[in-house]
Amino acid sequence: MGRVYTASFVEQTLPATNPFDVFEIVAPATATIEIISANISQKILSGDAAAEMLPVIFARATSSGSGGATNTPAPHNLGHAATGATVEERNTTIAGTLTRLFSDTFNLQAGFYYEPLPRAILTIPPSGRVVLSIPTAGTLITSGLSASITFEEMD
Repeated sequence: MGRVYTASFVEQTLPATNPFDVFEIVAPATATIEIISANISQKILSGDAAAEMLPVIFARATSSGSGGATNTPAPHNLGHAATGATVEERNTTIAGTLTRLFSDTFNLQAGFYYEPLPRAILTIPPSGRVVLSIPTAGTLITSGLSASITFEEMD
């Protein structure tokens, strides 16, 4: 068993005109990452009659996105060291050359939740890069966005 971490952000604002990477994770050179779960939600549209459907993907990427912020994942066990992975959030310029690993569509009001079966867990090899992305610009997802991603780092 490795060390488990969660990266998250709460009620952030995004430009409605851009696709964006919700999270980008780069595995450390000496470890493998397994993505355990992820979620995306937005509270501003609660009870709104306008229901927006958005695509969401996990993809391998060859280069980093930009325009977001660095995220420091929290260890689930307080005795664990900081992760060796690099995590970015809310990149408004998406990562380059994507190879899709998982695709879905979700209702913005209902949110998105990902928890794969054990044989379907996405693995990031050492120094590999994976993004959780909304690859199409939404019209309603401008504020109140929250998300988290939980992963296990294995040496």
